[in-house]
Amino acid sequence: MSPSPIISRIVLLSLTIGLGTRAAEPTDLIAEISTVRSMSNEDADTAVPVKLKGVVIQTDVNGFVIFDGSDGLFVQREEGGVPAYGREVVVEGVTERGQFAPVIRAKGITDLGEVDVVARKITEFSELESGLLDCQWVEVEGVLRSAQAPSSSVPHYSAYAVLSSGTAQLSLSFSHTSFEEVQKWVGSRVRVRAACGHYFNLHGQLYG
Repeated sequence: MSPSPIISRIVLLSLTIGLGTRAAEPTDLIAEISTVRSMSNEDADTAVPVKLKGVVIQTDVNGFVIFDGSDGLFVQREEGGVPAYGREVVVEGVTERGQFAPVIRAKGITDLGEVDVVARKITEFSELESGLLDCQWVEVEGVLRSAQAPSSSVPHYSAYAVLSSGTAQLSLSFSHTSFEEVQKWVGSRVRVRAACGHYFNLHGQLYG
């Protein structure tokens, strides 16, 4: 049997829809990530003010992901840099339309210090297929099948790899571990704690 296609992407550094959460009114100051995740992109486009607390589980050139133990959210930051992985922060800003789910455009960030993040254990890679765990901190196990050096056009990633469990495969992107180190793990069974991420097209449709 040939291996199944890669079903998701993991960003090393780690969407649930809030049930029973009312839609935010434009005048509300949102304090829960789950409330933002439950908003439609149309509502998010009205720039609803937020003040959210979470731990930074992924960083990018112009943004980062925060996770509050249950839900995660992407935060855009165009000025002043981004906080480091593992820092607990309070983000003040406004909601904005995202590719798949609403995001936050930060206007102010308060650093509360470094904290540990508890990962959600994933027993089957198929749990990651729906996109509902996007921006969550997860733990997976499998055999590292291959490693690849990064492209010079994507400087914030240091290596890529493929993790397998049975016939299922998972794509890994590393940001704090060198390609040489990842290469040493090829053929070994490893446990990975990471930010879960997915690819979406311009119509908000999940494709990887």
